[in-house]
Amino acid sequence: MADHRKYPRLKHFADVKVTTTSGESVTARLRDFSETGLFIHLKQEITYKEGDQLSVQTLEFEGAPVQTVTVIRVEQGVGFAVMFLRE
Repeated sequence: MADHRKYPRLKHFADVKVTTTSGESVTARLRDFSETGLFIHLKQEITYKEGDQLSVQTLEFEGAPVQTVTVIRVEQGVGFAVMFLRE
């Protein structure tokens, strides 16, 4: 099946910190990214729902910027996709 995405995905594995608007954080694993979003592996039960707003920060280096994102897809037992919020 062909991938007809407007923005190609780039494989990149890194630990990321995901934080909810209520301040709860979890460490997860980035699988890939594109210009518009990320796919994040999270094997535990995912309580995020489509439309939830989160913040994501890579743990690869100290002082990395925090990105605000919206959940666009959830795959229980696999992970979730998010889209960057543009300011």
